Amino acid sequence: MEEKKLRVVDRIKEHQLKVKKIFDKKAKAREFKFGDLVLLWAKRRELKGSHG
Repeated sequence: MEEKKLRVVDRIKEHQLKVKKIFDKKAKAREFKFGDLVLLWAKRRELKGSHG
């Protein structure tokens, strides 16, 4: 049972790396200059357990 659990964990890690590689390939680097307006994620204002 423990061996099966370890294999599952390894497969999850492999999949996460694959997804990250695909995302990083499509993501664009952005450079901001002083004075640019940006949106700031207000993490503290977010309700815990709420999805919307």
